[in-house]
Amino acid sequence: MDYLHVLIKATFTSVCLMLIGGCTGDSDSSEPQIAAVELSSPPLEILGFPPQTLYYDSPFTFTFGAAGGSGAYQMAYVKHPEINDDVTDIDTNIVDMYIENISSSADDDDAIKPAFKLEALVEFPEGASPETLVGRNYTYGLELSDGINSTSETYDFSVAANALSFSGGSIINEGASSIASINNLVTAYNAGNTLVCNQVGDISLGRRDVDGVHVYPAAFLVELEAPVSKRTTAYYKTTSKYSSDLRERNASNIEYARPDVDYRSIAEGDGKVVFEAGQSACFVLVETIDDGIIESNETFEIEFTSVEGALIDIASANKTIEIIDNEPSVTMSNIESVGNEGSSYNIPVNLRAPYVADVEIAIYVDTDKTTAEQSDYLLTPENGVLLIPAGSLNGAISVDILENEDFDDDLSEDEKIVIRTDIEDIIDAEPSEFIINDWVDNAVVARGEIGQEAVDFTIDSNGRVISLISDTSNINSVITLSLRHRSGDIALVDGLSDLVIALPDTNLKPISISTSKDEVDRIVIVYEVEAQNADGFFGRRDFGVMVLAGSESGAFDVESTSYYGSEEDDFISSTRLYGKELYVSGNTSGFMLNGEPADIANRGGVDGFVYKIDITNNAPVWYRFVGTEEDDDIKSIDAGNRDLISLSGIRTSSMDGAIGSLSVSTKLTRENVDFPEISSNRDDNVRVIRYDSDLSGFSVLADGLGLEYSTTGVTSSLTRDVVVYSYDSAFNSTGYTEISSSGADVGVAMINTDEDDLLIVAGQTDGQFSDQTKLGGDDAFVTVLGREGAGYSQIGLVQFGSIQNDRVISLKEYSDSKFLVLWSEMQTDPGQETYRISAFSNSGEMLSSPL
Repeated sequence: MDYLHVLIKATFTSVCLMLIGGCTGDSDSSEPQIAAVELSSPPLEILGFPPQTLYYDSPFTFTFGAAGGSGAYQMAYVKHPEINDDVTDIDTNIVDMYIENISSSADDDDAIKPAFKLEALVEFPEGASPETLVGRNYTYGLELSDGINSTSETYDFSVAANALSFSGGSIINEGASSIASINNLVTAYNAGNTLVCNQVGDISLGRRDVDGVHVYPAAFLVELEAPVSKRTTAYYKTTSKYSSDLRERNASNIEYARPDVDYRSIAEGDGKVVFEAGQSACFVLVETIDDGIIESNETFEIEFTSVEGALIDIASANKTIEIIDNEPSVTMSNIESVGNEGSSYNIPVNLRAPYVADVEIAIYVDTDKTTAEQSDYLLTPENGVLLIPAGSLNGAISVDILENEDFDDDLSEDEKIVIRTDIEDIIDAEPSEFIINDWVDNAVVARGEIGQEAVDFTIDSNGRVISLISDTSNINSVITLSLRHRSGDIALVDGLSDLVIALPDTNLKPISISTSKDEVDRIVIVYEVEAQNADGFFGRRDFGVMVLAGSESGAFDVESTSYYGSEEDDFISSTRLYGKELYVSGNTSGFMLNGEPADIANRGGVDGFVYKIDITNNAPVWYRFVGTEEDDDIKSIDAGNRDLISLSGIRTSSMDGAIGSLSVSTKLTRENVDFPEISSNRDDNVRVIRYDSDLSGFSVLADGLGLEYSTTGVTSSLTRDVVVYSYDSAFNSTGYTEISSSGADVGVAMINTDEDDLLIVAGQTDGQFSDQTKLGGDDAFVTVLGREGAGYSQIGLVQFGSIQNDRVISLKEYSDSKFLVLWSEMQTDPGQETYRISAFSNSGEMLSSPL
């Protein structure tokens, strides 16, 4: 029995303190009294928290401690302890364990507690399946006794396959050894750590020269979750997603390393890691090659495939390795251009730093996207390889568009050449694209000498140009549609290239022509009719809408004709085709629209009106008046998927411009909007309003001596200039762009492009623009404006025409790279206008030959 000795020291006068055995000595003694107190032994206790996972073919050792009781301990392993009936997920224990008594007794409280080592080797049963034995739950017990009392504990565990996995980084720098991830492994081996595999002692970490190329080692740490119980060999190989059926710099290959070019491949069974009994850490060795090829960073894989010896799980034993390229980076400026036959282009290719060896870059024509014939162009270097010599920085690819009289007249689009290189995907560059412009002449579409006037034109989805012409050579004015493509006329309707629209004893005035490019092409023609209140019309001067539908043959048939208007004279000012919806605006003094009072009425005098027409059935969706109590002059409209915006000329102290907006679905004016006005201290001639290509804002084309939003109120040249005003979707001004020559300038047409978010403006001038040549009286001009912040800045401008007076009539986008301008000149037939269509690039270059 243990005793607790307590020393108590106190001073007493008449009291005797008895501890167990009563008083001893005198009551006034000041000496301390000592007595023995018998205490019970502390309970037996098993100390330790063993791991809950054991591994097949890996020795298991854990040391438990014991405490309490008499100190004379015995420990026993219980393979099948009793378990509560409520526990249902425990399997019958399959593991035999053994206990080694490290310390069997302790004489006092300060001695080291007894310790027992529990050992086991879980061998995988012969013929068993890992799927049935791995990951199952078991329980074992331990019983501790001191010869008098005993206690027991149970411990849950599972048995798993010993997993092999990679540790550390996965990046290799080309042209350098990559061994940092195993530095600690080498240090541990040299210090005698028995967990490290013997292969570490044989590793070679220096550069080698193999078949004339430099080869660099890259080592990666691999570890088991526990040491193995016997010699075990794990085999690995290298793989890559690189396809030998494609070029090395093909887009499908650029991210993947090429075996035996970027790294030395290791075949199945050739790569191996050997763990001797008791070892758990080793390395995988691969070698990379400094190939001298400009390429992107590339990857390959190391994959363990099989194991001999202990049961090892290699399901996750794979690693993706990335090789960082060490060759100099390349810059290449792609070119997108439209050119005529005889044009030449250079595509510059530059290295950021000179290289010790020649740099070769493959160049080729993308035959899938190129529509031009091989005889139409010359690509240099002709052998398809651009070579930049060692030590040099620059090279160039040349593309020449050849003179070729045998171009195909039946083609409906400009021929295209697409030039690619095998590094553009690596450096994230776009291919270069060249359009061969076949609209090289200033095509004559109408002649005033014979009573013709070209009013507008459109382009169908096949690239065919269809002109809208007023013909006054007959008693009554008629309308002629003339289809032209490249070198001559081709069939439009009923095998003819011209379609004549006429009404008996009625004058027709063409206004606009446009194309809806949907499931089928629909050509929409708007024209005024001097109806004189005849049957089928609404007033003296109405407007008609004719819709022609395209067919698979490329020809068009008249699909429908409808008439619209008020009871008075109606004058059309603007049309806009948005999808399948046609918007028509104009001015009238009438009070009825389409024979009935409009629910949004004329507010007095000459008022503006707007129609929304569904072209699939040529019927009105809605119509309304737009105006004030004063005379109104609506000039231009544009429509989006939500709103319609309008531009009107108003008379105050001078001519000004007013902007408005209404809903395309409800036709109601937008509320709670402070609509801006263009109102300088001089006359402002407002011309066109256009949404931006993304509908985030809009622009207004105007001209005059005045300049709204400027501090002076007048143009910087002090002459009549063209001005483009920009606004955001909330109708706030975001700036303006002046287009100014030495003389008076007039704006006529304005469009935007979807592809590059450009704004293209055309008009005429009696002056001379900077870096341009004045040709005659009034010259025509076009300018290309590019987006800059919330406004626009000038990209290019060309002044063109004849030695006589010229004027711009219409402007249309032909393709992503060029646009066409309808204009007239009086040089060919003095005193009479000759109407031509000319081509221009989106950079502002005139592609058609000058007169």
